[in-house]
Amino acid sequence: MKNKNPSVLKYYMEREFNPVPISIETKTEWEIQRRNRINLLQNHLSIPINLLKNKHIIEFGCNSGENALVLADLGAYLTLVEPNKKVIPRLESNFKAMNLYNQIHELSVESIDDYRPKNSFDLVIAEGFLNTMPNRDKLLGSLMGMCSNGGQVIINYDDR
Repeated sequence: MKNKNPSVLKYYMEREFNPVPISIETKTEWEIQRRNRINLLQNHLSIPINLLKNKHIIEFGCNSGENALVLADLGAYLTLVEPNKKVIPRLESNFKAMNLYNQIHELSVESIDDYRPKNSFDLVIAEGFLNTMPNRDKLLGSLMGMCSNGGQVIINYDDR
């Protein structure tokens, strides 16, 4: 069923805008991005980064993929789901520039409501948007259902 209230996504698409661009054009910018993301995973979420190698990870709302690039660089296999088609060329360019495009197993341009996984995942990521969704509780249950046995879900929930 299509999302009946895609207001935030509609806003981004109408304005052809990437809501969270992260510059990684220089080696220094990439190293800062990589260090910051590893810090989040390892020190704040207590996920040992050495355990991400060869893991199957799905990320919803990955925008142009700068966070997902770090996962790919750590050896993870990625399924990326991004409904804002305007950011896909930059996502593909980022992965190709870093020679990590082969770490993408699936790239889907559809909403979290519409995506139907073919398998389960070791890690499910949906950061920064669930609080904007009218059916967020149902979506959270769906995300949990995508986890393999022992899998984890990463979200941030900017709501009471």
